[in-house]
Amino acid sequence: MRPVAARPFSAHPKRRSCLPILLIFMHGCGCFYTADRPEVEAPVPSAIAVIPSTVFVVPGAEFVMRARMVDEHNGVYAEPPGLDWTLGSHLTELSRGADSIRVKAASVAPSTVTTSVQANAGTQSAEAKVIILKPGAAGTLDSSLGDNRAGIEPDLLLIDNGPAIDDSQIAFVGIGLLGNLVGNSGKVWRFANDQAFEMRPVSFQASKDIVDLRTPPPDDLRRPSYTIWIATTVWGAEALALVDARLAATIFRHQRTGLALQNTSATALGGRYTLAEGDAPCLGVWAQLQALGIPANAPSFKAESLNVVYVDDLLVPPEFDGALPISTELTGYTCPRDPTIGTVILMSQNWKGTSSLAHELGHAFGLHEPDGGHTNALEGFSYTNMMWSREGDATGFSRRLFTLGQAFRINLDDHSWHPYPGVTPIDCDVLEKNRSCPPLRLDVR
Repeated sequence: MRPVAARPFSAHPKRRSCLPILLIFMHGCGCFYTADRPEVEAPVPSAIAVIPSTVFVVPGAEFVMRARMVDEHNGVYAEPPGLDWTLGSHLTELSRGADSIRVKAASVAPSTVTTSVQANAGTQSAEAKVIILKPGAAGTLDSSLGDNRAGIEPDLLLIDNGPAIDDSQIAFVGIGLLGNLVGNSGKVWRFANDQAFEMRPVSFQASKDIVDLRTPPPDDLRRPSYTIWIATTVWGAEALALVDARLAATIFRHQRTGLALQNTSATALGGRYTLAEGDAPCLGVWAQLQALGIPANAPSFKAESLNVVYVDDLLVPPEFDGALPISTELTGYTCPRDPTIGTVILMSQNWKGTSSLAHELGHAFGLHEPDGGHTNALEGFSYTNMMWSREGDATGFSRRLFTLGQAFRINLDDHSWHPYPGVTPIDCDVLEKNRSCPPLRLDVR
């Protein structure tokens, strides 16, 4: 969580009900283990889609399509029940995953062929269009070029071409057709789960324009590294923290952020951490970290660094002299970037959940507005989004998804700890009036 103005709080502890304390630390990530719906209700499938809904592929391409089934609360199933697939002509099945199918396009197409991939689950069904391009099919059309990697999910390209086109989405393997775009300057952004986020300025001319996004092998993923400090007395905490880090790395990579997160680890004496009162809960963070045994000369703390510190618990100060500090019951808290020691994430070993670290890393990478970066109250989001403030529910699949709008901000927002290099970060304002940023809810379609 990220800090907002604090409000007076009660010192009366609550069990699994953090509301009084969450009113203060509205950017602190809560201890609730339920979503906003009755725990006793099983999810009911309400719709299914195949994503991307249209994809261009070169002959012989091997690629992955996914089924996105949602329940009545818009929660996305990790494993759609009863999922089956039907392939159209010129497509061959290679393998299946829990929510995906890997297919191969015909190697030689005498002409451009339009075929389909259909997902079926119970009474729900959906179809995506697959366009197999013959060699030279682009003709005079503006197009994008990408690497044809075996077994990839299609690359996604967002186009912002001045006033004419805003956030148009193209999915492709090898070649994507953009159409005839003339007369405007703008940008394109490439999203992939095995290559780095890429941004290119464009100025489409009357002649054929090609946006070349091919990269040298094996990939060009950005690999930011952070340090995990084990400053907790809980037995086995280091192994558990590394599990958290592996899950976070998997989520960030699979959700098209273009990041392959790396980490190192260090240990300190450990104990509990008391957040400050008022509107700056991280006030005095460096002094408290040293009190937990982190050396004053620790080289990992510098202006552009990120340090994750696991402590026993996150506390609030005692309400009166002689009283004991009490637990906030927060799973974690992301402090604002400090010009001397960088960004610090505080993790509560007593309260954290499986995805708590990944969630806090989302805050550190710029997802901090509106509502502290949380998506609970935003249209188009559900409890399976990574920035939902609470973890887990009766379905057994918790938050794990970033939208394309969130992946964009992770790379380009001016609050991101590790922004895309070589460009000026963007202020993706709360009200989304800056059209240089796609809507936060924009996703694969």
